[in-house]
Amino acid sequence: MKHNYWKISFLIHALLPFGFIFSLVIFYFHATAILGYCPKYNNPDPKNLNFYNAYSFLIDITVGLWMVSFVMTIPLILAYFIIKRKKSNWKLICFSLSSQTIALLLFFSNILQ
Repeated sequence: MKHNYWKISFLIHALLPFGFIFSLVIFYFHATAILGYCPKYNNPDPKNLNFYNAYSFLIDITVGLWMVSFVMTIPLILAYFIIKRKKSNWKLICFSLSSQTIALLLFFSNILQ
């Protein structure tokens, strides 16, 4: 049985940002439904919302996992290109980079600022 460690590594690094993305977006939509308007940074402070504690642990864990994944993605891609020069799987690389980009854009969006 042949194991494809590169494929597994890229899939893990591509899927980890979605935990952060989904948890933050679900919290944002829940806050919007409760407040009746789209919350902005510190208006209201998320800690003042009654349901914040239900989301805070999940968001904190997933943002931490995403940060580790984000830092490791570029060295992973560089190592992959060095080792697998002629057999590069561009679909995995693009999927990994696009999920990291979506999470990065969300991190610097109006939701957190």
